[in-house]
Amino acid sequence: MGVPSTAKSTVLVPEVPTSHPNIYFLLITTSKKIAFRRFKSYNRSRQGKVTPRYVSLYSKKQNRASFILEGMKIMRYPKIIQDLKKRATGYYAERVIGECEYLAHLSRVKKGVYDEIVENGAVFLWESYLSKKGIGKTECEKFEKLMAPAASVAKSYGTKFIAHAHIDMNWMWGYPETVDTTLETFRTILRMMKEYPDLTFGQSQASVYKIVEENEPEMLREIKKQIKRGKWEVTASTWVEGDKNMASGEAMTRHLLYTRAYLKKILGLSDEDFFVDFEPDTFGHSENVPEVLNQAGVKYYYHCRGLDEPYFLYRWMSPSGAEVIAYRDTEWYNMDPDPFCLMWIPEFCETYQMPFALSVFGVGDHGGGPTRRDIERILDMATWPIFPEITFGTYREFYAEAEKVRELLPLKRAESNPRFTGCYTTQSRIKAFNRMGEKRLGEAEAMQAMAMMVEGEPESAALDKEWQKVLFNQFHDILPGSGIVDTREYASGIAQQAIARANSYISQAMRRIAGEIDTSNLPDEYIGPLESRSEGGGVGQFVTGFGHTMVERGRGVNRVMHLFNPSDVMIHRVQNVKIWDWTGDEQWMMVTGPTGDETPVTVVDRGSTFGHTYTEIAFMADVPPFGYSTYSLGEREVVMKPFLTEAPKNIKREQVDFDYKICLENDLLRAEFRTTDFALISLLDKKTGAEQLSGPARLRVILEDNKGMEAWRVGKYAEIRDLHHVRLVSGDLQNPVQQNFKFTALLGERSKVIVKVTLGKDDCALNYKLNLDWLEASDGQFISQLNFVAPIKETAKAYWYAIPFGMVKRDVVDIDLPALNFVAAEGDCRPFLYSERKYGFRGNGEELALTLLRSGGNPDRFPELGDHELEFKLGITEEGDAQSLAKLREQIDRSPIYLSGTVHQGSLPLCGSLLSDLAEKKESYVVSALKPMENGEGFLLRLYDVAGGGKAELCFAMDVKEAWLCDLHEKPVEKAIVSGKTVIVPVEKGRVVSLIVKI
Repeated sequence: MGVPSTAKSTVLVPEVPTSHPNIYFLLITTSKKIAFRRFKSYNRSRQGKVTPRYVSLYSKKQNRASFILEGMKIMRYPKIIQDLKKRATGYYAERVIGECEYLAHLSRVKKGVYDEIVENGAVFLWESYLSKKGIGKTECEKFEKLMAPAASVAKSYGTKFIAHAHIDMNWMWGYPETVDTTLETFRTILRMMKEYPDLTFGQSQASVYKIVEENEPEMLREIKKQIKRGKWEVTASTWVEGDKNMASGEAMTRHLLYTRAYLKKILGLSDEDFFVDFEPDTFGHSENVPEVLNQAGVKYYYHCRGLDEPYFLYRWMSPSGAEVIAYRDTEWYNMDPDPFCLMWIPEFCETYQMPFALSVFGVGDHGGGPTRRDIERILDMATWPIFPEITFGTYREFYAEAEKVRELLPLKRAESNPRFTGCYTTQSRIKAFNRMGEKRLGEAEAMQAMAMMVEGEPESAALDKEWQKVLFNQFHDILPGSGIVDTREYASGIAQQAIARANSYISQAMRRIAGEIDTSNLPDEYIGPLESRSEGGGVGQFVTGFGHTMVERGRGVNRVMHLFNPSDVMIHRVQNVKIWDWTGDEQWMMVTGPTGDETPVTVVDRGSTFGHTYTEIAFMADVPPFGYSTYSLGEREVVMKPFLTEAPKNIKREQVDFDYKICLENDLLRAEFRTTDFALISLLDKKTGAEQLSGPARLRVILEDNKGMEAWRVGKYAEIRDLHHVRLVSGDLQNPVQQNFKFTALLGERSKVIVKVTLGKDDCALNYKLNLDWLEASDGQFISQLNFVAPIKETAKAYWYAIPFGMVKRDVVDIDLPALNFVAAEGDCRPFLYSERKYGFRGNGEELALTLLRSGGNPDRFPELGDHELEFKLGITEEGDAQSLAKLREQIDRSPIYLSGTVHQGSLPLCGSLLSDLAEKKESYVVSALKPMENGEGFLLRLYDVAGGGKAELCFAMDVKEAWLCDLHEKPVEKAIVSGKTVIVPVEKGRVVSLIVKI
């Protein structure tokens, strides 16, 4: 009898749990003396707890011997199995080796009960292999007969195989290839199902079914037949397998809302068919995902990435207490069925008390699905006597069994992050389109709902197709930026379509409301038709760059300016407005508010474009929640203008002396800048007198050490370079409305930037606006990154990050982490960073930083070349709790939308709120959506709690007929308390609350 050759005097210790009563090891040596010595050495490492009873000679061959030290039972089968896997080939060899290894794993789970059987079988196979130089059918039959005593227990564990075709949306290819991949993959599946009637197949993502409907609708009939047979399982609860960190909470709800509505329509599915959120390749998971899924009636979660804990089937709970049963696939979604793919089954079933596991197989990423070989292998393995019980099955069957053991499963109460740190910044244009698509669609819906309240006419939501475009771009290889040029070009195109439609809806709704505002008492003047050229000025101007249209409808000196606020926060800020072809005198410019009181105003820019001139003004504005304010621009009455010697204070000061200190200051903060490079050297909280910075806060170019996967991973910082050739352009440091200065600089090897730093009258943050010509690219060794860093005076204890439907506190760590545009330090110093369209922030103990651009060269060679307009804020928080920070973020994130008006009669006052909150504790929740209902029967209000819970007392501008708490699919669940114009809604801690209101 031969023994697998090993080095002389070797100890083999298989991977066995330390709690196991038998730890196996094999000594192959030339003498008992060496065997004892080796054993004693090993025994000492085990703290002397094992004493051998005897050493017996097991075999001899070529003057070598194998000794079994029976203080702890010794088995050779681990080594034999590994050697056979390397040497023996052919169908029967793989079959019996797979069976033998499976039984070895089973015996381990059963605490060694079947060790002797496994040992005998392994020795038999080894001897057969040596004697016959292979293993054939006869040896297979003899082996399985030898293992027969363990056959029944082998079949007591099982697995359900279900085919899958992971189809990445536009990953390394463009949309035409995605369409072809989808159609041909589904064609393959349908053909296979005809040949193999027991085959089951599961497919996620509403987007792939949309592709079929648009390009080959007749295929849907075949798919529906297989769904009816129970063989095609739709696992699409979301529009795509999307990113769970950079999608907003509201976008997450729209994935669930529109996917269910769409698939019920085209496939005839029921609500019960949407039970699992299938996210196999998503790069991390926000902590509020279970709460969102619960609100949509989705009970289960499937994923592969993003779990550090050592379990695979578990309960995942949000801060609200809502939970789902989650399964992290041990073999991933592209399993290749072979004789060795099921070794984990016994341990899984025993650990989680499950009768069977789940095995998802099929060629994926670029589609494909199950191959004929895969199916034949599975059918064949199902006949092996010393193997798990194998059948084709469904996700529903698996999760139904998991539900039975819910209380036995481990509980996870946190996010699963991060995975790929570069994905929060790479391909910044895609991220900007995502953020602004979400924001504009939300604004459009809110404005539409506000117009409904004014007119009293119900109408249905009409932006579902635009939302679907935004949701498509949230696929986990599109939004994270891990695609190619075709990926971002397609994403840019459909995002622009969505934003254009949203802008149109916003404009229509504002005009509908403005038409009802009584402006008849505002100053007006007659301008002859031959003198007026302002009307229509500015059409389409400044919309590119994510602005709103500021087309002119007024004329002459006196202009009407409507400001709309489609959010739940009171807006008090400096508002910039472009007035076209204004004929007044800037020295005597005056802006009055809705009450007739004058408000501070200044001119910040002038210019001309496409036949019209514009004057950009900035003035202090107040706009109530879900409301509007009307301001009037005109001239102050003066006498004998030429004889006045002192100009009003709103005159812009164009120059700043180069030897002056550059300082921006208001009642809240004081910011001082170094004159050599305009780095911020002091940020003072004027309320507390506390300095926030320990060093210069500045822009910098970082060279990352490139270790591959450039789009996915931020490399170690290899070199940090500051701006150079810095030059002051202009400044206005004494302006009572809006102080600012502007400078230019070179950065990196060949890039240029113009930076404008601004501080408004009552702002709690400095605003940085960058016009950047970025020409940096990866050279294969280093990746260029543009970054802003603020060194913190006192070491931060932790950082608060804005996440979907909440705020999360994270420990200090020196890596990029995801945030929805806002991060604040917790500690004695409380600076924050905000950037409307950025997601990658870094908060270590000493610094708070924002990654603005990354020029990774793979898979997109030049992801960022060209012009960029970037903007961010650095400020100071008053309070450091989640509630206050969430409220501050909303206030910073929201700005009024301007509409040029005219003088006319109407029924509405110059300022009004269509929806406000009367509750004392307003800051405990945030409104994420106000929209018309999908069916047109009222409108929907959605809010979420960020910390403590409480109640919302919502006051509408008109009487409320009825109100209902509802789920994310806008189905009523429970009647809400209504009293006249007020609706009272309980808001539990961490909950997302949706409310139907009919007026």
